[in-house]
Amino acid sequence: MKNIEKINILGTKFHNVTRAEAVTQIVDTLQGQEKASVFTPNPEIVIEAYNNTSLQAILNESDLLVPDGIGVVIGSRLIRRPLKERVAGYDMIQDVFSQMAGKDLSVYFFGAAPGVTEKSKRGYGGQIPRP
Repeated sequence: MKNIEKINILGTKFHNVTRAEAVTQIVDTLQGQEKASVFTPNPEIVIEAYNNTSLQAILNESDLLVPDGIGVVIGSRLIRRPLKERVAGYDMIQDVFSQMAGKDLSVYFFGAAPGVTEKSKRGYGGQIPRP
């Protein structure tokens, strides 16, 4: 994805984008038939990453890392490096699905524990676009 300013919150480096900018980046990447990893950490994940360097490395190597929690945004303001806005993962993916409709594009759900992926797909139900 394009060079985007990153804001470091306790060692986790968030891309400073709005939800609309994140959606554009994701859809452009999909249309270019590129693979990308996108994560939406909340404050609890940031704290876990602070204590777990392996997790922090995975997050920091992602193609797009957006703040899914107002606590992350507030933290950025406290260090005087404000993130543009909270980017809720659910809302962002809904926008991505809307833009994918009718296009030959696909996404991959990856879950942390058995059943998480299936539960996520069921949760999105018929909203996952089909080419």
